[in-house]
Amino acid sequence: MKNLRTILIYISVGIIGILIGAFLFRGDSKPQTLNEHILEAHTNEQGEIIYTCSMHPQIRQKEPGNCPICGMQLVPVDNPSSQASPNDLVMTQAAMKLAEIETTPVLKNKPISSIRLPGKVAVNQNKSSAITSHISGRITELYIDFEGDFVEAGERVASVYSPELIAAQQELFETAKYKEQNPVLYQAARKKLELWELPLSTINEIENGNTVMESVDIVSPVSGFVQQINVQRQQHVMAGSVMYKVADLSSVWVMFDAYESNVSVLKTGQQIHFSTTSYPGQVFTGIVDYIDPSLQNNSRSLKIRVEAENPQNRLKPNMLVEGVLNASVSEESLLLIPRSAILWTGIRSVVFVKKNDSTEPTFSAREIVLGERVGDQYVVLEGLEEGEEVVTNGTFKLDSAAQLADKLSMMNRNPGSGANRTGHEGHTMDNNATGNSQTS
Repeated sequence: MKNLRTILIYISVGIIGILIGAFLFRGDSKPQTLNEHILEAHTNEQGEIIYTCSMHPQIRQKEPGNCPICGMQLVPVDNPSSQASPNDLVMTQAAMKLAEIETTPVLKNKPISSIRLPGKVAVNQNKSSAITSHISGRITELYIDFEGDFVEAGERVASVYSPELIAAQQELFETAKYKEQNPVLYQAARKKLELWELPLSTINEIENGNTVMESVDIVSPVSGFVQQINVQRQQHVMAGSVMYKVADLSSVWVMFDAYESNVSVLKTGQQIHFSTTSYPGQVFTGIVDYIDPSLQNNSRSLKIRVEAENPQNRLKPNMLVEGVLNASVSEESLLLIPRSAILWTGIRSVVFVKKNDSTEPTFSAREIVLGERVGDQYVVLEGLEEGEEVVTNGTFKLDSAAQLADKLSMMNRNPGSGANRTGHEGHTMDNNATGNSQTS
């Protein structure tokens, strides 16, 4: 009996404790269900849940369902109470990934324009020479008879038979007999042969041999590659006739074609890097030393001349090359944005700017004024500030969403006017008729 009484006492004390705890710690609230948690996270100030489409964030409805545009299931808006500008596009993180939106900050830098120029190697005319005949006569022998041959300075190229030359040799013989008594006459006879550019060794051989040479060799005054041969054996030539054209290819000209749009950044003294398919992976360098003062009517381009060193004769005349010229557009740092960020429509240029002060991914279209193009970038004259972020990938998807929502876009300059009609007004009216609301 004693044990039973003890057990009853413990039970009574436990029950009394539970009752006292319930009285002291009771509350008025009930445990929240899962739906109540969702309602608290996604309701607006009026206690309503707002649903949107991940691909079309302009869709706003008070009831769940499918998107009237693409048919995707609507999802609750994470923060519908955020106040956005009428032209802002608010997106969810899921929509950002689906649209593959990427942004790039607007930077200030010195604009460098990279221009690609087609060109062709040409002979350096400053290193091109002509071998001429200084006497009239007949070609008896050609020692250089193939274009492209290399000739050294002082090497004989042809032999000439000339009656005038025979008479000059006889005159030298006679004056040489009396050179002690009349040295002036003797020196004049030798000088005549020297002016015909006969080598001194040949003149001495004529004088010492006291024998008339019927044919005299003509030698090259320069070294180089034979570019042109204008004579044949047994051909008569006149004094001053050009027999050969010889070019020294230790340095060459490269003639590039520059289009009219690139004229403003071209200057003499600029460096050009160029390459040719004949030597893959090798880059040559030259300096701009001449810019054509006039454009060609047919191609609307002008010629740029670059002189390049060619010590191993790798660059051949008429070889095609492609050059790259990096020209500084301005000495000052200017705002630059990538080309992929720009939407063109006539004289207007539109970009989408990300709002960094918003808790949700928010973008708005903005009209800007562009300067000249520098490579894959454009100079921004008006409309943007350094540090702002512009959309560089997914721009057309944002523009399409802005057009559907009647916001500022590439094709809609007057948002909110209703002028930008789409093919989805019927869906909107149906939703409004059923008590749903769609806001832009």
